[in-house]
Amino acid sequence: MLKDSSVGFVGLGNLGHGMVLNLLASGWSLTVFDSSTRRTDALVQSGAKAASTIRDLLDCRVICLAVPDDAAVTGILLGSAGLLKLLAPGQTVIVHSTILPETARTLAREFDKAAVAFLDAPVSGGPDRARSGELTLMVGGS
Repeated sequence: MLKDSSVGFVGLGNLGHGMVLNLLASGWSLTVFDSSTRRTDALVQSGAKAASTIRDLLDCRVICLAVPDDAAVTGILLGSAGLLKLLAPGQTVIVHSTILPETARTLAREFDKAAVAFLDAPVSGGPDRARSGELTLMVGGS
């Protein structure tokens, strides 16, 4: 992946905020979305672009999710937001949330049908390590 590729990031809580700051500092172009405009605005001041809705991320080659749980992840990707059905082949979604193995397998099957890449990549290390770029990622995917 090239640094001139656009990255979308959903979920700007403790971990997501630090991850976005680190990516911005490394020269990545990011478009961010969170249910809290306060969180989004803080990262716009650091150089990110704001998405008004999740659909504003459809032009991003890679979309990362750092949301609280399985329900949030599946809601964004398969539920009423239905992001998966709007993505194009060749795009990639990386889920940094800690989700159940069966949820990851279900998502992988659905993404495979759509020819959209899916990586299950939960993180360990906390907010300070997110900001410093020293998180540990456990990555699964084809």
